Amino acid sequence: MREGMVLYDRSGHEIWACPNVDSRAGDEATELVREGLAEKIYRQGGDWVAITSPARLRWIQRHEPVVFRNAAHMNMLADWIAYRLSGEFFTDPSIGSSSGMFDLATRKWSPEIVNICELDREIFPRVLEPGTVAGQVTAAAAADTGLRAGTPVVVGGADTQLGLVGIGMVDPGNFTVIGGTFWQQTIGLGEAKIDPKARLRTLCHALPGQWMMEGIGFYCGLSMRWYRDAFCDLEKLEAERTGTDAYVLMEKAASGVPPGSNGVIAILSNLMVASRWIHASPAFVQFDVGDPTRSGRKECMRAIEEAAAFVSLGHMRTIEEITTSTIGEAVFTGGAAKGALWRKSLLTSSGYR
Repeated sequence: MREGMVLYDRSGHEIWACPNVDSRAGDEATELVREGLAEKIYRQGGDWVAITSPARLRWIQRHEPVVFRNAAHMNMLADWIAYRLSGEFFTDPSIGSSSGMFDLATRKWSPEIVNICELDREIFPRVLEPGTVAGQVTAAAAADTGLRAGTPVVVGGADTQLGLVGIGMVDPGNFTVIGGTFWQQTIGLGEAKIDPKARLRTLCHALPGQWMMEGIGFYCGLSMRWYRDAFCDLEKLEAERTGTDAYVLMEKAASGVPPGSNGVIAILSNLMVASRWIHASPAFVQFDVGDPTRSGRKECMRAIEEAAAFVSLGHMRTIEEITTSTIGEAVFTGGAAKGALWRKSLLTSSGYR
């Protein structure tokens, strides 16, 4: 859970928090763009202001002034449980940089961006590398959780970055498609390279001295789950009866549809343009109403997978442009990678191996 943040008072009590998808600060983000500050933040912090901390902090200052005045500590939402276990405020570069308030090159909080947000530097936690022992389970946390008091609390990392660590795809130049609820198309970097056209985002990696650039396919996995729950009751019942997975049955039905889904196109995620990321209304187009055998549920299933494949291809081409490299191999991981047809769709659309 990146981008989400938590504010605390001087006693360490939580006084405000939000998840990563909180979009209340849209007006404040627009102001930062108009003032030229969004571009300045992006050039240092690697991400746009749409759902990062600078716009949210401005929103809090305007709409929750008492909270803003009383804020004595801040960390990221993913850091919150570690704080509750240990009583220690800290973050790591991979999670902390999702705030949009880091100087990526130094992997630390940016004094300039902190000043833009009109906060004291002391509010922000220390930055520790993943794997560092940061504290111990307190007696109070032990009573709440059943964990043994004194158990080491170790610094973690952000989900996407740790996913790459988990499969060993950490070296600069490695390209990976992570197929979860949202899809990330990532490349490892040996320097804090930032897209000059403000399309993709750059974050610190979960390993020292490394970074990661990514594009996000916002609806790629979510749309298949929606389609399963909205239209595939038969597959869900059959999966329950046979002890299999509904997605396996859905792919089996779609596997007989040729590439191109008999003309059916799923309009779901567009390519990421961080500075102006606007999605069309989700839709299917080009049904052949004269021939239901060529234009039905199985075509929609395949079209969803092909839409995700083309988003992955688009982000790969953007990454090649930014890094002036040619990507010849991709690793596909995450829940969607269990689908045989997902993999074939990526191969057909992109020429990956």
